[in-house]
Amino acid sequence: MSMLRTWALVGNMPDVAHVHYAPTRHDLIFAAELERLEREQRRYTFRPMLTRSSDEAGQIEHHLFPDMPSNRYAEVAPRVRGLCRRFGLPYNTGRMSRQVGTTMRKIWRYSLPGGEDTVSQAPAIAEAPQAA
Repeated sequence: MSMLRTWALVGNMPDVAHVHYAPTRHDLIFAAELERLEREQRRYTFRPMLTRSSDEAGQIEHHLFPDMPSNRYAEVAPRVRGLCRRFGLPYNTGRMSRQVGTTMRKIWRYSLPGGEDTVSQAPAIAEAPQAA
């Protein structure tokens, strides 16, 4: 950032294409100053790339479409959500920190005696016949 400020102050800004990655627009560092530089310096281009749209972190989408850029997850999210609803699968949305907290709470609860026993609720598997 200091180099950009110096170039702007001295007046010899070279051709600069600045791609800045951040999860959300709120997380962009120096966003206002970089946008002002783009308006004032004709040779400077600022392109913010948001890696997370809204509050959806794209946990499912990045597994279904590993080669898709993360800024496009929001485009496919409604279709993925619809498929999950159709097949009765959970589709979690919300802040990543909340989802991590929920997962940790479940791990803690299931590890304690008296926690839900998901193994006994699973359908029985037929055993192979024993050799005589």
